[in-house]
Amino acid sequence: MAFAFLPLPFLNSFSLPVQFLILLGLAFCAYRYETFRAILMPIVGIYCLYKVTVPLVRWAFFVFKTIAWFGFYVNFFLLGIGYIFTGAMGIWNFPELLQTFMDSLEGK
Repeated sequence: MAFAFLPLPFLNSFSLPVQFLILLGLAFCAYRYETFRAILMPIVGIYCLYKVTVPLVRWAFFVFKTIAWFGFYVNFFLLGIGYIFTGAMGIWNFPELLQTFMDSLEGK
């Protein structure tokens, strides 16, 4: 069974010594021949950028969603506290409000 040294496509199906030999050969060719390096670098760069960008975008979306949901919950928690406070003040002041209402009705 092959041990994946690096999860590179087509490379993880080989054994560990063969993976090292392939990587060593690619490194030697890239060091020795400039045109090979010019061909190999965009391919490796795009693959590495893809491997780094996808998890970073996933984490950024998760952080954004977490902050948005936290703000959503804080907003409605404060709204609920306001409703509770308004209701409590209404009950607390109800006898005075009722007396004022009755006085206004008697005056008419």
